[in-house]
Amino acid sequence: MAQTRTIKGEVTDAQNGEALIGATVMVEGEKGGTVTDFDGNFSLQVSSSAKKIKVSYIGYIDKVLSISDNMKVKLESDSKALADVVVIGYGTARKSDLTGSVATVKSKDFNKGLVSSPEQL
Repeated sequence: MAQTRTIKGEVTDAQNGEALIGATVMVEGEKGGTVTDFDGNFSLQVSSSAKKIKVSYIGYIDKVLSISDNMKVKLESDSKALADVVVIGYGTARKSDLTGSVATVKSKDFNKGLVSSPEQL
């Protein structure tokens, strides 16, 4: 039977140091994994032959790291990952998949005061 060990660590945002809740931590080449808790911490049983982990989180660049004791993982934001998604009237789509035009409406556009007819908009 293969021997196992427990690795522990913390996953945070590289820019502001905030904990990333629910980040996925997987062992490279093995099944199973875990997610970070409310404080960004994780604990994972790995085989003694495991060498690397992969940490991922939506909107961030995945990171592959060598396993060590008390790991501190800082993920970089992937600004273009979420910018390409457009919310449309009946769902969401990637900007590259749309064939029509796309416009942005901000909350200030709705705050026009009292309007009694459409011509006043």
